[in-house]
Amino acid sequence: MAEMEVRGMFVETETLKMPQLKYLRQYHATSLIKDGVIQVKKSRAEVCMAAALHVCTFQKLAVEGSLYPEVTVLSWVQCDHCNGWLHTDCAGVQEKSLKGSFNCGCQLPLQRSFDRTRVALQQKGIGGLIEDSGIVDLHDALLSRQQRSCRMYLWEHPETSLRLKQLCKPRSLFFSEDDTNQLAEKIKRALKLSDDPDMVNFMFDIMIPEVTIKILMTHEGFCRYKAELCLQSGNLTP
Repeated sequence: MAEMEVRGMFVETETLKMPQLKYLRQYHATSLIKDGVIQVKKSRAEVCMAAALHVCTFQKLAVEGSLYPEVTVLSWVQCDHCNGWLHTDCAGVQEKSLKGSFNCGCQLPLQRSFDRTRVALQQKGIGGLIEDSGIVDLHDALLSRQQRSCRMYLWEHPETSLRLKQLCKPRSLFFSEDDTNQLAEKIKRALKLSDDPDMVNFMFDIMIPEVTIKILMTHEGFCRYKAELCLQSGNLTP
């Protein structure tokens, strides 16, 4: 208004009548509702980054539904750097343990030397990477669903999706063939697994990937999503 007066422009004032006031109130109320709807849609539009790797704990199925359909309340965490979203299960973190910040590992190079893991392996062998008790605890957590995993769910429900089961398998071994065989023997002894073909498949399809993820999280400080990303890269033999 002041600028218009300086420019020599004059605006006539007009007292708004009831129909005009009613229209303005309705207009502003409608605008507020639209804004609210947009915000709600945005808040529900998060997509878990692990879904692109086919390892999302709550992966959507081609027909309908998702893995772990009994879980109706999903907890999310957002990366402070890339602003991407992950389920807390896919990030490998507990909601109560978060202290206001989270890094998915997006700033770290995909191809790393894995020095900490390599040093522990060279100094103490496979036994230096994870204790038998750690393998047993992980196994028990998977069975009790304290640790949710798309691999474990698909193992327990093989009719769900054979294609997804194949997609979530690592493309390569993290360790050398000899070290992988030693890890397999260690898992077999710790869990007292038989030579039954189903148990052999269970070890290679479930336990070796899950133990490797645990090793990367422990020694490299990765979140679960970053460890999964490393397994998917296919170039990880230290």
